Amino acid sequence: MQLDFKVRALAVEELGSIAAAEQWLMAPAMGLDQRRPVDLMKTIDGIAQVTQLLSRMRYGVYA
Repeated sequence: MQLDFKVRALAVEELGSIAAAEQWLMAPAMGLDQRRPVDLMKTIDGIAQVTQLLSRMRYGVYA
């Protein structure tokens, strides 16, 4: 899925490495009500939530 690739690329950009991005995608995220980003990325709405959180993280707004 093209959007999945874009979200992963955004995570790498935000977190600084592929390894850090993959680790973050697999772990429960506070800003996603302790849901794993990778689980949410199965729907368009979930992809939007993960993308929004990554954008907020860029500015230091996690919750």
